[in-house]
Amino acid sequence: MTSWINLSGNWVLGLALLIGGIILVVVAIKDLVLNLAPNQKKWGAAAGGLAIGFLGGLLMVWGATGVFMFFKNKGNEIPHA
Repeated sequence: MTSWINLSGNWVLGLALLIGGIILVVVAIKDLVLNLAPNQKKWGAAAGGLAIGFLGGLLMVWGATGVFMFFKNKGNEIPHA
């Protein structure tokens, strides 16, 4: 039963990260297109869009297993009394 809970939790988190990453990449592309239009060049907003796209790509690549392992390893570094 525990393995089923871990597997389904991993699957749901992976799906959420994938959907969230795709949404962030789409928002970043839209932001870049709007801010780098020929009639207006907003470099700061375009850089923000690029950062959002990078974060979205990172979420998609990192995945659920990477998130679980990151927090599990960081949790093990906390000193216990």
